[in-house]
Amino acid sequence: DGIRDYKVTGVQTCALPISRQGLAARQRLWEQNVLSEGTSRRWLPMEIVHATSKRGAELLKQPDGSLLVGGVNPPKDSLTVVCRTSLRRMTAIRLEAMPDASLPGGGPGRSTGGNFVLSEFQARLGADPADKKAVKIPFAAAFADFAQEGFPASLAIDGKSDGGWAVGGSGEKQPRKRTVVFRAQSPAPLPADGAVTVVLDASYGQQHTLGRFRLTATDADPDEIQRILPDEIRPILAVRERDRSPAQKKVLADHYASIDAELQLRRTAAERRSEEHTSELQSPCNLVCRLLLE
Repeated sequence: DGIRDYKVTGVQTCALPISRQGLAARQRLWEQNVLSEGTSRRWLPMEIVHATSKRGAELLKQPDGSLLVGGVNPPKDSLTVVCRTSLRRMTAIRLEAMPDASLPGGGPGRSTGGNFVLSEFQARLGADPADKKAVKIPFAAAFADFAQEGFPASLAIDGKSDGGWAVGGSGEKQPRKRTVVFRAQSPAPLPADGAVTVVLDASYGQQHTLGRFRLTATDADPDEIQRILPDEIRPILAVRERDRSPAQKKVLADHYASIDAELQLRRTAAERRSEEHTSELQSPCNLVCRLLLE
């Protein structure tokens, strides 16, 4: 048991009690439940029909279903991706921001340090990006496996462009895949062809655009969404705990930490404290955040 400091602004922290033993115990119980109950729910691919950049960047389909962004690297951009899915209804969309050797710093973004800021994430029904009457899918929540201080996933669905979800400042030497899930306010009935248009805006800073990403969707009920196992987690759970490698143990622990209810409450509390202090510490925070983004 111990105390961990959660940064809520660039210059101030708040102490929130975190029990490491309690977290490990909850993870073991979660593993037992997953193995005993099993789950048929999965994230299903969103097949890319076509994808465009408002500022002229190139979007190239990759064999794993992701899109790699190349060519011109504009200061700001908006990516529109028309997809199709076999689902009849959709309750959430998952975005995986993926590293790539062709990106600055290995990605997953296109800034000089490999970061990005997803200012706004939007989705609407249909395959015509120009259809102003297309039904928008409102999102009720966004949760990520990691978020940079001051840039939580919730900022990507707040209707504003002065912030967003970012993943810098983790302290890790190698870039890694980061995941965010956007949960719909209610199940969205899809058209007969399963077409969905997704728009990803990058309006913060300079060249903080996504470099490589993949979209998947689910029709799982809201209370099941966070229990859906990522593809890389399933094989690790199949290995007995004592036989897992240190790398496997870390991947599993990181995944559980991203869905643990108690930790989520603490993250939410930290974010609220950050919002409360924004007005009085705006200049120092903005300076630190900009430094972290690079």
